[in-house]
Amino acid sequence: MNIINLGKTRRVSIAKTLFVVLLFAMFFVLLNNNKSFAATSVTLESVLFDGTNSNYIIYTNGYSSAFEYAFGNDLNNPPTVYYQCDKDKDGNNVVIVPKANTETAKYLYIKGDSNVYEVDYSTALDMTTADYLNNLTKIITISAPQDKSVEIKETNKTTTQTIQYVEVTDTNHTDMQYILTKLDANTAKALLNCLADLNDKITPANPNPADVILSMKQFWAMYQSLSSTNWVAVPSDKIIEEPLDTQTGDVYVLWLQGKSVSTGNVEKDMKILTCIRGETSVVTNTQIVQKLPKTGADFTLEGLLVINIILIGVVYLRIRNLKKKV
Repeated sequence: MNIINLGKTRRVSIAKTLFVVLLFAMFFVLLNNNKSFAATSVTLESVLFDGTNSNYIIYTNGYSSAFEYAFGNDLNNPPTVYYQCDKDKDGNNVVIVPKANTETAKYLYIKGDSNVYEVDYSTALDMTTADYLNNLTKIITISAPQDKSVEIKETNKTTTQTIQYVEVTDTNHTDMQYILTKLDANTAKALLNCLADLNDKITPANPNPADVILSMKQFWAMYQSLSSTNWVAVPSDKIIEEPLDTQTGDVYVLWLQGKSVSTGNVEKDMKILTCIRGETSVVTNTQIVQKLPKTGADFTLEGLLVINIILIGVVYLRIRNLKKKV
């Protein structure tokens, strides 16, 4: 009887041990799941700041339909209460966070999404900047690039250079100034790529706001890095010429600013110009002796002139010596 009870006791003890082990196993599985869930978190940077209402507006990719969201500050303790998403002024599904609440809205959870998003409020794009970029290159009007001939006179020659220029045709601004900045090849390529990407994101009939914001932020960073303060007054004839040493393919940023006639505010614009170098002619004694581009220099006339001077000198000396002998 005691042996039988002992066997039963042992079986019960083993069962309890297995139960405890199973509980620990389930605990570790849940713990690992929580850790892997936290590891899938990604930074969300498609955020606008509405300074007028002091709100952050968060745009998420892939949610054209309404969704439910929640916020939390601890990745290991997901929230349980979700709220219906908001709408921006254009009817896009967004999440709006008052500036005062950002401390408690660090991690964004979207119902049904396996990821958790860490919202980066620090790099939010100001809405006034977004509106400015939407109108950039269209604020102050200029003409299309045109050709003109410029004469460069030196002691023995006159060089005629065909250059390009633009005319500031804008009538909505006064006291206009400009800066013409030449870009190196790498910077020019990066800027043109940024501009092309932004154009691609904005052009579609139904652009994705999240993609547009990210592209704007990238372009805005380049814009700020290239900005300058060395303003020069626009000439009275409104003509801005490319520098004489410009080569075909050179890229310039033309900054323009002026006081708005309607608001009195100073407004700034940016143009990107890719230059095409025209033909250069060098004229000596009214005869064209060289047209560029051409490899090497043409010294034909100069050489003949030197030879003629030497011959004239030899003849003069010979005549003089003959006269002495007579």
